[in-house]
Amino acid sequence: MADPQFFIFVEGRHGDEYVHSNNCDLAFTGLQVQYEVIRAEQISGVGSGKTRLLAHYELLTQSGQLISSLKGEVAVAVFFMDKDLDDLKGIQIDSEHVIYTSFYDVENHIFTEGDIRHAVAAACNFSPQRVRRELPAGNLWQAHIADYWKDWVRLCFAANILNLRGESNYGRPSPLNPDPYGPPDVQSVETFERRSHAMARKGNPSGCLEWNAARQQVDSLYGAGLQDQAFKGKWYAEILAQWLIDLDPNIDKRALAANLVKHMAATMKFDSEWSRSVQERVRNLAVKAGFEIPVQRREPGSHSLLRDSPSAG
Repeated sequence: MADPQFFIFVEGRHGDEYVHSNNCDLAFTGLQVQYEVIRAEQISGVGSGKTRLLAHYELLTQSGQLISSLKGEVAVAVFFMDKDLDDLKGIQIDSEHVIYTSFYDVENHIFTEGDIRHAVAAACNFSPQRVRRELPAGNLWQAHIADYWKDWVRLCFAANILNLRGESNYGRPSPLNPDPYGPPDVQSVETFERRSHAMARKGNPSGCLEWNAARQQVDSLYGAGLQDQAFKGKWYAEILAQWLIDLDPNIDKRALAANLVKHMAATMKFDSEWSRSVQERVRNLAVKAGFEIPVQRREPGSHSLLRDSPSAG
């Protein structure tokens, strides 16, 4: 096999490689590009996956190796990162070599673009009929969960935007919801909100206004149907796994949340607005690096480099 020409860096271990490499496969259709996927855990360093990717991106940027050439062989680096709240905090990297999710993380895209009924049936060895009885079609289950967790999302969002170090953070599941797939406990919500609000006011004259503004921003996202901008997608799999275990205690519980993510990803079609935009950005980067698009694949006046790709949907 030829040496890789594209080096694709990804954050996570469960769905990231599958999702991002499938988008790259479609982007490279007809270009004969060899690529290698490198997970953050394979990069030396400390900290989270995203921290390691950021450090490696800076290293390649400073050394001028985002696109390099050795003995006529071109090598290109592209980094796929979860957006988290980076755009709202003004810390996103503006580079054609860095591609973010449109939602909070890649799991949001998996649960938005995947087929939850098919994934649950496959992961749990359930009959399709049983799953149809238990789960609504489309993304209704995800919408219900995001709504039940809205109070926790408000707290985590405000804490993240205001850099509050406390018990409300995206690193843990909601302690407000006694059943993770059910509504919150009102008293718990009031207790956590009181503590969070006090922390925001401490030593910050405008902390109260900023805290309320952050919470209102979450309400605006939810009102526009954009809750996946603020809701952490990894929570979906954890909540769904617990719901399924409570539904049927005899199912195989081993790594159930991770398996659900993988089965959801396997049902994606990679034809969403986000997937197509990713494919176009990767393809444009390949063209910039000198990989030519076959003449027969070009369409005069076409703004999409993927419009005539059979495998692009």
